[in-house]
Amino acid sequence: SAQRTLDEVLGQENAFTKDYAVIIDEKDFSIATQTSQKKRGLVAGWINGTRLIDNMTMNAGNQS
Repeated sequence: SAQRTLDEVLGQENAFTKDYAVIIDEKDFSIATQTSQKKRGLVAGWINGTRLIDNMTMNAGNQS
């Protein structure tokens, strides 16, 4: 799933300490499912004492 891939990629970044990383349904901000039409990735964490927060549209088809 896209969530599993996101977790794996972030886990490979030794300098990054994850606060959260989720893929949500843009319609209602619930956790995305396979049937979610529009998805957004939300990530927050720390690198060298600096907190980073970001989001982006996910174009992963019907993966969750």
